[in-house]
Parts: sequence; structure tokens; C-alpha cells
Amino acid sequence: MPTDAQAGRPRIDLASYELRLNGRRVRMERQPLDLLIYLVQRKGQLVTRQEIIDKLWGQDVFVDVDGGINAAIRKIRSALKDDPASPRYLETVVGKGYRFIGGVEIVAAGSAPAAEPEADATATAAPLRALKGRTAVVAVVIVALAALAAVGLPRWIFVRRTAPPPGIHSIAVLPLENLSADKEQEYFADGMTEELITDLGKISALRVISRTSTMQYKGAKKPLPQIARELNVDAILEGAVLRSGNEVRITAQLIDASTDRHLWAESYEGSLRDVLALQSKVAQAVAGQIQVKITPEEQNRLRTAPAVNPTAHDALVLGRYHVDRGSKEDLEKARGYFSQALGIEPGYAAAYLGIGESYLGESPMYLAPRESMPPASAALLKSLELDDNVGEAHGALGSVRLAYDWDWTAAAHEIARALELDANSAEVHETNAALHVALGHHDAAAQELSRAQRLDPLSVGSGNIADYAWILYMNGDYDGAVKQCRKDLDLNPQDGSARSVLGLVALDRRQWSEALAEARAGVALDPNPFDLEILGAIEASLGMQKEARSVLVELQERSKREYVCEYELGVIYAALGHKDAAFRSLNNACDDRDICMIWLEADPRLKTLQSDPRFDMLIRRVGFPATEH
Repeated sequence: MPTDAQAGRPRIDLASYELRLNGRRVRMERQPLDLLIYLVQRKGQLVTRQEIIDKLWGQDVFVDVDGGINAAIRKIRSALKDDPASPRYLETVVGKGYRFIGGVEIVAAGSAPAAEPEADATATAAPLRALKGRTAVVAVVIVALAALAAVGLPRWIFVRRTAPPPGIHSIAVLPLENLSADKEQEYFADGMTEELITDLGKISALRVISRTSTMQYKGAKKPLPQIARELNVDAILEGAVLRSGNEVRITAQLIDASTDRHLWAESYEGSLRDVLALQSKVAQAVAGQIQVKITPEEQNRLRTAPAVNPTAHDALVLGRYHVDRGSKEDLEKARGYFSQALGIEPGYAAAYLGIGESYLGESPMYLAPRESMPPASAALLKSLELDDNVGEAHGALGSVRLAYDWDWTAAAHEIARALELDANSAEVHETNAALHVALGHHDAAAQELSRAQRLDPLSVGSGNIADYAWILYMNGDYDGAVKQCRKDLDLNPQDGSARSVLGLVALDRRQWSEALAEARAGVALDPNPFDLEILGAIEASLGMQKEARSVLVELQERSKREYVCEYELGVIYAALGHKDAAFRSLNNACDDRDICMIWLEADPRLKTLQSDPRFDMLIRRVGFPATEH
């Protein structure tokens, strides 16, 4: 009988081929379980990464190398609830390998529980070595498996460099694991993930999920098939980054989403100066494995990966990290890092792009458009002067041309060029949808928004213009807007803007009490000017004039401390029926180059103003193509 102490120990049952913890089955994929058994049998001994490759995978016929080891070790620790910083079971010997130190029972088929045996390395290695260097025909595999069973060892799974199943047209790159002992290097692994997604995004025949969606799986313990279903992709790319001094190693493995079968794995290492070339090699290798069509232009762009100054690149990655965080302080800090990169590498196009995007991130929440958009435009133009083949830069410039310059032709040109270079940019598709909504092209807007959502399914809106639910509302797709708001709230229950848009839809559907409740909930979650304006306009529409005027006063007071779009005041005045005040505010918004002015024709809340000649004057000021109202 096992003792009380033993009862709580993890147990590997070879008969049912499963791990149990406290009597409960722990879900483990076969490959990590195979490795766990091997490590337990070598308990107390240092097992090098090379030994694992040699003994379990091999180098010739079998190809799941560093990337497979990293993923399997991570899944073992997750199953055993083991902390790598303070391990109870599996100890990492930095730069060497692993040592199993915990107590795990192995129950052989048809036997009673027993303490884990000391492994006979030669017994395990012999049949495996017999398979190396020649074709693993079925007969040899059967003999090898029979030999393993005879000595009571598990059935090892071998991953071959075989052709992937047909029909891989979409992929998600999960956040690369940081293998550095320095946790401060997490930003570097995240930056490498982003750059790898960008490289794969250059392949137009492949749908590549946006970083904003895949980063939500950072540290997640979900099975890969589940992640693939949630992202609606055919394959998953996962891997790790190890940075040591001026050297870097990237390991990556490609996994068939439907079967969780490893299709390919490889490791690339080199100097930090060549980090872009290493990432490009990964992207090209993945494309080759899934046999996706790459145009000559795309091949050329993938192969053109210049050397970078490691210190400048490090500053660039840190800057991007802070841009992604998005607060005013982070955006300002990001510009400091981008400027630092330019001080080291004056012709660094990516650093100018970063400066431009940081200014775009501040408009209009933190900075007035006249303060943020001109420097954004200047930085983006400089970036494109240095390198005209960056889709992200063209897309960001398209946002400026649309939201600030109101130059519809130039915006369309930049967006088209951006999508030519990177058809997988959800943000650019979203900007394109906003452009089509502004111009009244409803079908085209719906198509672009659908593309954006497929590329960024778990984001609550990634663009600089608006988010998905808002654009759907402006496009008159109320059912779509409601569906998107519900999805946004599932992802982030604190998303006040989603509640506010639900309020607008309810108002237009004459669901008065629901409209007011949703708008109030939106402001309670996030009392920003956008949500306050929606509440004020709904209150005014419901005859609650005192409450609506109170919102106006609050917005006017806040405008003394922060930027508040005059457009938002105009919408409330329009709902109150104060046309003179509404036109005064909208003209002030025009003077401010308020980015909300692109919604002037589409916004259903301004319909009461459209019969007034002053509305046509506003239309001409913003530069909309001539239409009749």
C-alpha cells in the first residue's frame, strides 16, 4: 500500500499511458509525457539537451529538436505545477540541460505501484540508435517498439520531416518563450514575436493572425488545438528565444492545428546583428514547409534583411514594447527609446516609424491632432524615404492622410500600398474600412472589416481611427455592432466603450431604458470624453435636458485640462435641438482638424442637421466628395 506521502505524489501509469496527480488524470500530450518518463528514469542525473535529441528524437530521420524540447519542458512543468524559479520536480541547469529531482511513481503495465526505477540509458538508447541514419520503414519501427515494450519502457513518438497535410492557409505565431535567465529580457522575446509575425505577414497567400490576438496566449496553458479553434487557423508556430551577450538563438516548431502533430522544427543562431535575417529564415522555412505560394516580390522582401546595430535594435524593441502598452507615459518613453536608436543609427527607418506610431497613439486621447499629427506625418515620411517597402509605415501614413489631412485619395493610395506589402495587417484593413464608411461605401467597408476581424479575432479594436464595433455602428450594421460589443465584453468586461455603443444601438431601436442603462454603464466603467458624449446625447434624445447639459458642462471643464473633441459637444447640442451651438462646435472641430470629422456624413446622430445649408458648408470644409442630403 502506498503511504500517505506517496498518495499525493504524481504517478505515471504505463498501462493507461497517463499522468495522475492526487488521483486525477492530468491532461498531457504524448510528446511531453514521453520526455517526462525519460527524465524520471534518469532521476538525479544531468540530462543534456543534446542527449534528449540523440536518445529520443535523433538527428537524421527525426527532426523535433530544440523547439520541441522547449515546448515539452514547459508542458511538463505546467502539468506538475512546477515553478522553474523554485523547482520541486524539474531543475534547469543553465546552458547544460535538465535534472529531474522530484518524486514520481511509475506504474508499469500489469504491476503494482512502485517507486521510480533508475533508468538504464543503454537500454533506451540502443533501439533508438538502430533507427538513425536510415529510413525508418514500418518493420523497423515495429521491432523498435517491441524492444521498448519488452524492457517496460514507453512507446516513443518520432516526428519525421514529412510533408504537412494539405490545406494549410492560415497560421498563428504564439508568443516566443524567453529562455534567458534574465526576466527583463521578456520584451526582447515579445519583440521577436512581433517581427516574425511581420515577416510571415508579407506572404499574401497565407493568413497570419495579428499580434494583438496571439499575445493574449502569452503564458496560457490551453491545448494547441483549442487555441487553433479560437483563432480559426490551420497551423500554429511556437518557439523560444535565447539571448546571451551578442548572440541569439531562435527555435521554432510548426504544429498541425487539427491533430497537434509536429510538422517541422528547427533552430537558428547567430549574432544579434543578424537577428532580422534569422527571423526571415524562419519565415521562409515555414512557407517552404507548408508549400504556400510566394510571389517573387515577396521572396525578395523576405530575403532582404539587413544587418542591424544590436544596441540600436534593442532600443527599438524597447520602444515598441512601450508603444504597445499605450499609456501617455509609455508613449513618451517609447519616443525616448526611438530617439536613442536614431542616435546610434541615424538612418534607422524603423525608429522613425516608431516615432510616428507613438504620436498616432497619443491622438486624440492625450494630444490635440494639431500637436500630434504633423510630427507623426514627418516621422513617417522620413521612414518611407529611407525604406519605401514597409507596409506598416504606409498604413500609418494612410491613417494620417485620412483622419487629419482628410485627403481621401492620398489615404486610399497609402492604404493600397500598405496592403500590397502586408495583406495581413488587421489595422490597415480596419483603417480602410473607416475610409469606406466615411465615403459611404457600405459594402466595401463591411468586406474590409470582415477581413480585419478574421486577422485579429480576439482584439477589441486595434486601429488608430476607431474600433470594430464603432465602425460597424457607423456603417449601419447594428446587428454586427451588437455582436462585436458582446464579443468585446467577453474578452474585456471592463470595456466601457462597448457598453456605450450598445446604448447607441438600443437608442436607434427605440429601446429607451436599455439605451440609458448601457450608456451609464459605459461611463461608470470608463468616464472618457467619448463615452460621456454618448451618454449626454442619449440623455438629450430621451428628453433629459438637465442631465445632458450637465454632461456638456463636465466636458467643457475637462477641455481646460485635456483635449476634448468639439465634435462630441456638437453631437450633444444636436440631440438637444440647439442647431446654432451644434454648428459652432462642429466648425470649431473642423478648425482643430478633429479626427472625428471623418464621420460627419455617416453619423446617424447628426441627421437632424443635414437639411441645414450649414451642413453642406461643413461637408465642403472637410473635403467630402459632393453629395446631396
